[in-house]
Amino acid sequence: MALSFSHLETSAHNAHVLRELNVGDMVEFPRNELYSHWGVYLGDGQIVHITGTGVGGLFQVSSIGFGEQAFVKIEHFRNVADGCKAKINNTQDHNKRPRPSSEIVKEANAMVGKADFNVLWNNCEHFASYLRYGEGSSNQGTIAAVVIGGAALAVGGFLGGVMAGALFLSMKRNRDKQHK
Repeated sequence: MALSFSHLETSAHNAHVLRELNVGDMVEFPRNELYSHWGVYLGDGQIVHITGTGVGGLFQVSSIGFGEQAFVKIEHFRNVADGCKAKINNTQDHNKRPRPSSEIVKEANAMVGKADFNVLWNNCEHFASYLRYGEGSSNQGTIAAVVIGGAALAVGGFLGGVMAGALFLSMKRNRDKQHK
């Protein structure tokens, strides 16, 4: 089976990223235009990340399906990359101080196993930034919360409008009946 140019390009790109990684670096794995998976480099080609089992979820967001148990796992970089172009993303270094790499590795190893997961407040980006900086944060979680909140407001506004319209029509009908 022949490998595509795109696959070879991605493999070469990821091999370069892997050579550039330092222990404790946050690694972003863009899965599509809307979502990236995140992990932290532990050395020797290993990434710690929060993920699911791949079974049991109702539908997939992140690497975890809704209704599926989340786990902290240490896996090889290539397995976590899963065909996407990884990138080192320590952009929060300009306003947060990274923890010492030995502390990151020690805590990562202690966290392996079952984990809590919430796409908005405790996702893979929160996990990775927590390990690197000691506090979790997620730009994509914040964006998702704003989008979901905006959608809820829009639906609530629409339903409120429908209710107001129904009340108005009911009042108008009652008034019309009284004037007949």
